[in-house]
Amino acid sequence: HMDRSFVDVFFDGVGDITVPLEEAGEAAEAAGAPDGASDAPPVGMIEGERTQVVDEATGQTLTVRWMVDAAAGDVAIVAEMSPPPVGWWGVSFSQFDCSMNPADAVLSMPVDGAREAVPHHLETISPGGVTAEGAAAPSSSTAAEEAGVRSVLEFVRPLQGGGWLRDLSPTEVQTMNWAIGFGPDVGYHSSRGCVQLWDGPQ
Repeated sequence: HMDRSFVDVFFDGVGDITVPLEEAGEAAEAAGAPDGASDAPPVGMIEGERTQVVDEATGQTLTVRWMVDAAAGDVAIVAEMSPPPVGWWGVSFSQFDCSMNPADAVLSMPVDGAREAVPHHLETISPGGVTAEGAAAPSSSTAAEEAGVRSVLEFVRPLQGGGWLRDLSPTEVQTMNWAIGFGPDVGYHSSRGCVQLWDGPQ
């Protein structure tokens, strides 16, 4: 499976998130690449980033970074909401593009002044149809928040299987839903949307 260090995020208090993978790449570049080496990612590796405005009035944005490792059969997702929502928020993969349900989600939940990443399954649009029991679980997940600046949700999920409703393919266009809740408990959302991830064939 993918090196977990990809989704270990370190806050320096200002500017962009620093990802260890980027630092490793910079060090390799400084050392010089062997003759004939390519800057392109290895075959089967897809990296990318998209930013979407989720609230025009406040300027709140969602930035999603991903790394697909086709050989390992998984994808690492780092989703950042800035400024952070007060209540729960999360992302989901629906069985149908940009549809709310059925879907498998990973939610960032406020718990005792901190954040926890909690997988959920969405069967219907009512709060009663959103449950943590029996939800497809990421192979790893964390949630964190830098007060007043950003809330970050990180997880690694399989491209196929693992109990997830939707299989993902590096050769097909992929979408991911997002939603922001009113308060700390899972319920109706105050806003939601859909963001396209990678574009399909590279």
